[in-house]
This record gives sequence, structure tokens and C-alpha cells, in this order.
Amino acid sequence: MGVLNYKSDKQSGEAHFVLSHFTNTRKGVIFDVGANVGSYSKSLRELNQYVDIYCFEPHPRTFKKLLSTVDNLKINSFNVGVGSTDGVLKLYDYASDDGSEHASLYKDVIEKIHKGKSVEHEVTIVTLNAFAIEHKIERVLLLKIDTEGHELDVLKGFESYYAKTKLI
Repeated sequence: MGVLNYKSDKQSGEAHFVLSHFTNTRKGVIFDVGANVGSYSKSLRELNQYVDIYCFEPHPRTFKKLLSTVDNLKINSFNVGVGSTDGVLKLYDYASDDGSEHASLYKDVIEKIHKGKSVEHEVTIVTLNAFAIEHKIERVLLLKIDTEGHELDVLKGFESYYAKTKLI
């Protein structure tokens, strides 16, 4: 489901993958879906100044922290969630820690998995299909998704675009 399965980027091989695939790339786009406070995108920017990075973070409080993290780094940031259809959904987070890294479109992530009391926010959801077409994105190098259980919907909302363009 994409919840509670993260150990470390070294253990997963992600650190090696990023270093070997993005250090010398001169053109393309990286999508950071569920960007949280922007640490991942900031580290990618430090590795490569040439690629275009787009961050998507639906939580209003977390988005403000994201903007502070990526300020002056030439990273495009959007206060929206990503899914299989455009619309508005409820985002849940801890009532006691609103703006946490566990915020999810699924209330059970907060209440059942993490045993917390939840608070909700209405958030705008976009598809990557429409976003990529609107922003004339031709080459996606990396689609990073960390959406606390919503990963499959993110992929469904990008299906027609990547089927047509063949993600590289």
C-alpha cells in the first residue's frame, strides 16, 4: 500500500540509483509527488542544476515548509495532490501534529495504522496527464511518489501520458 515500508535510501538502493542516473543528465523533468517539505527535491537539485523539478504537496501547512526549503532553487512547487481524476478530496493528518509526514487521503492511515485522532483538509487533486500536457512536458526522467497509500491512483492519472510518450 505504500505505508510503513521505508527503511533508508541506501538500503533500498535509491541513493545509488539517483546518483548513477541523474548526476550528468542535462534535460528532462522530475516529478516529486507527495513532496512533503521538499528535502528529496532539494537533494536532487544539489546533484543536478539542469533538470526541471516539479513538487506536488497538497497539505497547506506542509506546502509552506516546502516553499521555504526550495526557495531560490529553481524548483516548481504546487499546492495540490495528484490522483486518477481531477477534483477535491479530503486529506487527513494528526489533530495533534497537523502538517506531519503521514498525512494521507485515507483516514485509516492516521486513525487505524498510526492510532491517532485525525483532522481533515479539503485539497485540490490533479492528474499528471493533464498537468504534463498543460506544461508541455516532453521527457519525464523520474516520477517519485510518496502519497501514503495513494500511489496507484497517481499512476492511473498518468497512464495515458506515459503510454503515449514512453517515460525515459
